[in-house]
Amino acid sequence: FEMVQWFRPAMAYLSAHSEPDLQKASRRHAGQKFASKRETLGTPTFSGGMTAGVATTHSSRSRGDAASPPSVSRALVRASRLVSYMASLPGMPCLGPSSRDLLCRAIAFLIREGYTHEDVCLTLSHACVYAMELAGTVQSSLQDGEAGNILVMLIFIADSYLQDYAVPLHRWHSHLFKDSCSIRTLNLAVMKLLKSRKYILCVEHWDFNAVYMPLLTVSLRARKQHSKTTMLI
Repeated sequence: FEMVQWFRPAMAYLSAHSEPDLQKASRRHAGQKFASKRETLGTPTFSGGMTAGVATTHSSRSRGDAASPPSVSRALVRASRLVSYMASLPGMPCLGPSSRDLLCRAIAFLIREGYTHEDVCLTLSHACVYAMELAGTVQSSLQDGEAGNILVMLIFIADSYLQDYAVPLHRWHSHLFKDSCSIRTLNLAVMKLLKSRKYILCVEHWDFNAVYMPLLTVSLRARKQHSKTTMLI
């Protein structure tokens, strides 16, 4: 009951779009998935292709390699800029104040975990493409906060797919969801989203780059503006 209540819109969407509709987006990734395995034998695994001189590989970032994390306020400012851009993307669910707040806290959480600008934008770009492909009737029934729940779970899924040292689910739960659902509910919701994609998490390179490059620009610009403000102070 708790899962249906907390994850109601996505559950309804997944139930209403069982086979052909849900497979439509995932099926076109299957060929790329197997081609990627053939092409990258003995080389780094490419998740989104290589265009504009940017190779989107699985990150080898280690927790111990990161410098001291930015302050909470600095991380939240940068996260708010990224959320504003994500909300403006065509095909994204409508993000109300509650959803934006949750997304800001989720992205700030990644930033303070030591993720680089590139790592954050790589993960968010995949999550945005997942959300766009999940778009449809679910958007019309989403209440404020529910879109945020789904998007944060998609960020977790993308992070687990892309990062060698991904943040485990129990830490996402304790940081963001401990007051809204149990860890079991969160795990079931994540598995339902994975099943809706037929467990295929690579994305088309043109879809990826349409989101990644602008997101990275926003992230780097936010850092530059913060540096200028700090110097003036």
